[in-house]
Amino acid sequence: MKANVLEIKNLSVAFDQKNRIVDGVSFFVRQAEIVGIVGESGSGKTMTALSLLGLLPENGRIEMESMIFDGQERKPIKGKEISIVFQEPMTSLNPVLTIEKQVSEILILHENISKQEILRRIRKMFHHVGLDNTAEFLHKYPHELSGGQRQRVMLAMAMICKPRLLIADEPTTALDSSIQEQILDVIQKLNQEFGVAVLLISHDINLVRRFCDYVLVMENGKIVENGDAKEVFHNPQSPYTKELLKALPSKEKRAETTKGKETVLEAEELSVSYGTKTVVERVSFTLKEGEVLGIMGNSGCGKSTLSQALIGLLPSRGLVRTYHNRIGMVFQDPYGSLNPAKTVEWILEEPLRIQKIKKEERKKRVAEMIQEVGLTEDHLKRKADRLSGGQRQRVAIACALMTYPEILILDEPVSALDVSVQDKICRLLEQCKRRFHLSYLFISHDREVMEMMCDRILIMDDGKILE
Repeated sequence: MKANVLEIKNLSVAFDQKNRIVDGVSFFVRQAEIVGIVGESGSGKTMTALSLLGLLPENGRIEMESMIFDGQERKPIKGKEISIVFQEPMTSLNPVLTIEKQVSEILILHENISKQEILRRIRKMFHHVGLDNTAEFLHKYPHELSGGQRQRVMLAMAMICKPRLLIADEPTTALDSSIQEQILDVIQKLNQEFGVAVLLISHDINLVRRFCDYVLVMENGKIVENGDAKEVFHNPQSPYTKELLKALPSKEKRAETTKGKETVLEAEELSVSYGTKTVVERVSFTLKEGEVLGIMGNSGCGKSTLSQALIGLLPSRGLVRTYHNRIGMVFQDPYGSLNPAKTVEWILEEPLRIQKIKKEERKKRVAEMIQEVGLTEDHLKRKADRLSGGQRQRVAIACALMTYPEILILDEPVSALDVSVQDKICRLLEQCKRRFHLSYLFISHDREVMEMMCDRILIMDDGKILE
């Protein structure tokens, strides 16, 4: 039996006298074990992790019966014994310091070693995380690296002092599926080679099921189920765990196709360039009436650039035929695409104002559309920062539908959402497709979602359609 590296008893986190974000949580992590914490946004996963390191905001209050680390009772640990990798490496890395300075800083802070030894340790750790050409990366700044490279740098920084426990908080959420696999392989490799215990936090059930030995399922600040990962997901006992598993995308959920014979959108030899670099190269396809056509590929393959060229947001070469059909678009980041200074009502009315539709008709159509997407008139008075991720995506869909388009381009419409919210948005899109007789161009890197939603899937790589 492996010894416990970490044992937590009755951990609670609160930001006021009444509301507990984490409520009476107890768990343990064994040596060299990968433990997953799974749950939706707001379930308390990240706050649990931050409390172990004493990284809560100033108004956060921790209550805990005990925290035993390596057999000794401790307070929240700040130092080299527990390290953490955050969800978004671009915001975690200092944009004005080179990679060398940022990694060196950790060793200077925690180790009394020479500059030559620091560089030797960095080269060795970079090799472990798959950054073999160390000299190439050390003098670069974070913005000069890809998302996968930045996350590898974060893993190197987290492991450089050889911690006993590595906390990985949604380490792959912002990455493509192929890069996700690479990063998870690195975490597994570090776990095996260094014997470091890993606390992996994620809302991705399939990820936790594949990579974790033990799992904790959190809902509303409490652990509602725990046990061997394979057993929990094969034979769940908690109603919440069952609901999460039920919400996972699958081919079996795919609705019956409503594809017709008429072509509603056609691209012929479409190309987009930035200066001398061609980002989309001679792409051709057709979209049929009532069809859901998927375009799948990794970041940088040209998917989003193609979608923006189709609606005229980018200059392009080649032909785009819409056959007099109106096109709407739902962008990848609803928070970034909604005006933060305006209410939902104002945002939904804006496309109708541009069309000079009278105020009475605008109000009527807004009231109807907000109900169509499953929200209430109460949401109309709110701004984007007072909406959840799922609510913002519903507003973005409503906004795209306000002018009654025949074609909707959906750019990663569910990639940043929890599995249950993702399932609701996918069902909403299917309802809207039938209700408004829409055709969809569905862009994503998630194969399971694509196979559930799409009639046909085109694979895009390096600006070209491969199949």
